[in-house]
Amino acid sequence: MVNKEVVKKDLIERIEALVEESCTLVRTKESWTRHVEIQAEIMQLCRKASDTINTDSRPYWDKDVANSRETRAA
Repeated sequence: MVNKEVVKKDLIERIEALVEESCTLVRTKESWTRHVEIQAEIMQLCRKASDTINTDSRPYWDKDVANSRETRAA
């Protein structure tokens, strides 16, 4: 099994590279498609990072709902 810390580091490095690329893009009609592709890939990588880092078997959206219910109950 691959070490979670290595996977986490790789995901974070890729996200940072994409953010850097997005920030350097000149905002034109031609670059807009790439900008949208970058945003989609960042979202996908964030979800993957969440799934990799968290050991709970529930998806991240179920955890948020459960946490908000617990907060309201308190």
